[in-house]
Amino acid sequence: MLLTAALLLTGCDLLEDAREELTDLTNPLVGQVMLVGIAEPEDATVAAALEGTDWEMGMFAQVFLADATSANDLSNAPVGDATVKAKIGANEAILLTEDDAGSYSASNLDGLVYQVNANVEVSVNLEGGPALLTNKLPEEPDLDIPTQQAKGAKMIVDLADGNYNAVLGVVVNAQTQAVVWSNEPTTAEEIYDFTHNDEAVNKLEIPGASFANPGVYAVGIAGLVNGEAEDFENVNSLLSGFMAGKMSLYPVTVLPN
Repeated sequence: MLLTAALLLTGCDLLEDAREELTDLTNPLVGQVMLVGIAEPEDATVAAALEGTDWEMGMFAQVFLADATSANDLSNAPVGDATVKAKIGANEAILLTEDDAGSYSASNLDGLVYQVNANVEVSVNLEGGPALLTNKLPEEPDLDIPTQQAKGAKMIVDLADGNYNAVLGVVVNAQTQAVVWSNEPTTAEEIYDFTHNDEAVNKLEIPGASFANPGVYAVGIAGLVNGEAEDFENVNSLLSGFMAGKMSLYPVTVLPN
């Protein structure tokens, strides 16, 4: 017993660290964050294709808050009525609006400005106290996207030169302004799967059905990086995640067979 007491006394710092880690893992609050900047299209056809779509915005932030007590079904355990803000670099913090229970968003129209290499903080204020998730904003990928594509053929995008944990893609038909394909996650579970990838992603496969008809398409690709869970505060560090990146846009002409 004396030895045990001595070990506890001499190792109190380690014990406190262990308690703090356990608290992070058992914290009921789950935060899933995705922040994406969208580079201004250089091609006029691409710019016109995006008008009126969600991808016309220069930047957007999406935050899902859930109760980890129901970790197997996060989408049905939303945490609403929180004050959620995003602060990029030295800019003023921007308030995110709760669009649906537990789902909060903001865009460049609300004042968000994407700044490469800037630190970004997403703060959450609830009755149980404040929480914080952080990341650093990477630059957009510089990719070799083909300007022409065979009708119905899949496209393989090479991202081997980047160091990304996930890749977000979208294809918009320039003639109809319809989003014909995207792998954007839309639920808490989908964002969890998207954000919890420790290995580098070096390619993205866009299905051939995205290019079903001849014409011009806008192809957008964003390389996303994970925030460090050890830097998150007062959230469940095992289940929470924060992905950020910037999207490059390219015109692709689909040829008739």
